[in-house]
Amino acid sequence: MAFCHNEGRAQPNEERSSFNTAGTPERPRLLVPAPLRCHTARVEKRKPHHSLERVKATFCTTSALRITKTALTCAAALNITLEDVVAIIQAITPKSFYKSMTSQQSNAVWQDVYHVPWCQTLLYVKFTTDAEGYLVISFKEK
Repeated sequence: MAFCHNEGRAQPNEERSSFNTAGTPERPRLLVPAPLRCHTARVEKRKPHHSLERVKATFCTTSALRITKTALTCAAALNITLEDVVAIIQAITPKSFYKSMTSQQSNAVWQDVYHVPWCQTLLYVKFTTDAEGYLVISFKEK
């Protein structure tokens, strides 16, 4: 855990003595640092970062599909099977593109978002890459 350096102030978890109005010492108190918020600012662009044709070529069968547990759970909640996921990905067109954005953890990791019509529902489908290749990280109702 990182702390700010404060000249002349007690360091986190350092005991500090104080006196009450009668002049007798009070019990030492521990200082608790405020939680740090280390977020990177997301960057967005209106041009796909990943090749849609490569994504579609990668996810042409259910056995080739790489999808997060969260995306799979959301798809299942919409009664979308793995076969449907593949068919929906194959039906994505460049006109379905919404935006590219960096992940919350790293500005080096790009995610492409598509709004894809399916039956009477508009789906929010998000792709990214990792060390193993393309990955479906979001598959939910918009």
